[in-house]
Amino acid sequence: MKRKRRVRIFVFAFLVALLFLSGCAYFSKPAPVGDAPPVIDKIFASPTLYRWDTWKIFIQAHDPDGDMWEIRFRIKQPGVGYNEFQGDVRLPADLWEKMDGYCYMLPPGPRQKVSFIDLVMSVQVVDRGGRSSEKFELPLSMGGRAGVPDPEGFSRVPLVPVPYTVRSTEDED
Repeated sequence: MKRKRRVRIFVFAFLVALLFLSGCAYFSKPAPVGDAPPVIDKIFASPTLYRWDTWKIFIQAHDPDGDMWEIRFRIKQPGVGYNEFQGDVRLPADLWEKMDGYCYMLPPGPRQKVSFIDLVMSVQVVDRGGRSSEKFELPLSMGGRAGVPDPEGFSRVPLVPVPYTVRSTEDED
């Protein structure tokens, strides 16, 4: 009987401590948000690819305040509708101040009948305060010619996947 009572008291004290700690975390001051917008220093993506190649978008960007928050990808692909709110990728904390590497977009699956695709992807970096970098538009023609070699001066580190998969506008089998 005494043992059950001690266990109940221990569990109660533990829950009270958890509530207290979560309350402290809730009311703690968030990290400051700076006034300077992020800057995309360099960006490159091959304008052509063979079908089923992975598209790499090389990007170098920095934020003077160290509060880069996400990359916004938007695709304009004739004949295919996309949700305008899809395409935001939150950055891991180690990339908030500076990033150098590539983002990648998966090609259409081998079951899709894809002969040729044209699209334009816009890329923009946004900080925690909602300020955004300049928007870059990158065209892609997939299916006809090989891509150009990876550029010099960019890191070969993969950063984040692009939250789109290119889709065929042709009828599937």
